[in-house]
Amino acid sequence: MVGNKFAADPTIVAVTGGTCSGETFGLKPILQRARIPFVSPSATNPAITDPECDVCNRVALSDALQGEVDADFVYNQLGLRKVAVMHDNSDYGKGLA
Repeated sequence: MVGNKFAADPTIVAVTGGTCSGETFGLKPILQRARIPFVSPSATNPAITDPECDVCNRVALSDALQGEVDADFVYNQLGLRKVAVMHDNSDYGKGLA
């Protein structure tokens, strides 16, 4: 795995990526143990930047905020009071749901 190569290379001081939540969850524990900071440009699962990971950063907003904004829109703008939430069981889907 590329994360292990990064962790083993003393010239790597920071990483940009992963690009999706699933990929980033694969990198996160390796880079965290190696104390290599990373910034994900687009991973949105809320657990990517949990408080226990001080090397984890993101540019994209968390799904927690996106879900809240979507729920507010459905309730206040569309006037819907009953909804069903479905997801595909991926890290992205679970985070957004």
